[in-house]
Amino acid sequence: MDMLIGGKKVPGTKRIEVHYPYTGEVVDTIPLATVEEVEQAITIAEKGKGLMKNLPIHKRVDILMRTAELLDRNKNEIANIIVHEAGKTIVDSKDEVVRTAELFRYTAEEAKRIHGETLPFSSLKGSEYKVGYFVKEPVGIVVAIAPFNVPLALMAHKIAPAIAAGNAIIMKPASQTSMNTIRLGELLLEAGMPPEAVSVLTGSGSI
Repeated sequence: MDMLIGGKKVPGTKRIEVHYPYTGEVVDTIPLATVEEVEQAITIAEKGKGLMKNLPIHKRVDILMRTAELLDRNKNEIANIIVHEAGKTIVDSKDEVVRTAELFRYTAEEAKRIHGETLPFSSLKGSEYKVGYFVKEPVGIVVAIAPFNVPLALMAHKIAPAIAAGNAIIMKPASQTSMNTIRLGELLLEAGMPPEAVSVLTGSGSI
């Protein structure tokens, strides 16, 4: 499988093998991202963060809900990927996909409740008729790093709230369990995420 940089598949110049933990069988290969490719993902995400910030909340909600629907529809495929790269049972893998879909639905609802607050100034003399307020702004780019043990759901715990808040995302899964995250990235694009706001970088955590 290929990683994603700015929504586009990138095969990379070097690749590493993904092994089925119980037999050592090679199930696929993934790119070993270079420093240049990491920098490219960040540069593209700089554009993506502006697109996400200006994306209306109802569209973010639609993306999150649509992603949940796509996870449900592709449950067997994604569960099979988790089985072969993480070594989990098919039952546990299917449960993880279901849990991930529910996380996206829950976050979609929370996206509607991201708002600021008003502050009464009447505690100060001369400010009896003044009111202050603040609003919450996205941070811009969220880099999500997830471990191998619950790879799909733990990644969702990070990126679903980031999307709800209007951020671009760069995902860095564990090298052994990257394929389910690549597939998640593809589903996010299918659900309507701006391509510039989605990257999945694969390979070692150190270069």
